[in-house]
Amino acid sequence: GALVEREVSGNFGQDGELLVELRQPDFTTVVRITDTINAFAKRRYNQPVAKERDAKSIRLRKPKDITAARFLAEIEGLPVPTDEVARVVVDERTGTVV
Repeated sequence: GALVEREVSGNFGQDGELLVELRQPDFTTVVRITDTINAFAKRRYNQPVAKERDAKSIRLRKPKDITAARFLAEIEGLPVPTDEVARVVVDERTGTVV
């Protein structure tokens, strides 16, 4: 349980910019996500809305006449191909690395 003493004001999406951060930073994945979002946005809003900042974050510019929640709901389900995590297997008996 908790006791709420005062309301904390939030500004989710009020300034028109949102920041999406990846859990595992990767330049290739950030570029793929940005390209996928922009391809969708060009069809839906006639403008690109995403720009990669670094290996882990993407800046989104919310289109006019749409709430931040609706905007994120529209793009969160877009399929993005990701790199597979490399796997190293060591045979303990022979010392072979695969």
